[in-house]
Amino acid sequence: MNKSHTMNSRTRINTNEAQRISKRLLNHWKHKFEVAETEAYSKIFMPTATVILTPHEQSLDVMIENQHENVEYLEQVVIDVLKSNDIQISMDGKGRWVDNVMIERLWRSVKYEEVYLKAYSNVFDAKKQLNAYFEFYNLKRPHSSLDKMTPDEFYYDQLPQQNKVA
Repeated sequence: MNKSHTMNSRTRINTNEAQRISKRLLNHWKHKFEVAETEAYSKIFMPTATVILTPHEQSLDVMIENQHENVEYLEQVVIDVLKSNDIQISMDGKGRWVDNVMIERLWRSVKYEEVYLKAYSNVFDAKKQLNAYFEFYNLKRPHSSLDKMTPDEFYYDQLPQQNKVA
């Protein structure tokens, strides 16, 4: 069965530099893909996706419209690549997005707070900056889902309670 879907992903990045970031992303991709720019937004036309950047005074809205002709085939390709690299897939057997929601949130943060905003000069530079980002993410960045604590604070705050139960 061939299902055609448009999958939309919307993210708001809170920043006072939305216009600059939008321009930087547009300039980064304009040499590889067709782009369009108006006063209100910019579009980057990729082969299977369109990225729409809408800067505001205090935020940047990013919408990705992704067209998949055959969702099941694409999912199977991804699963096959993971399995061929001995990567365990953590799902409840139903194959739903919610099965991996925490890691999906992490990767969304990594992409929109780090990767899409930088133009790494080489792999070494990317590794170095991603390591710095993960240190920031775990040790300094408050998380609303953790009652404004960092993952590090949350983990070590919960540890004594877990030891008492055990």
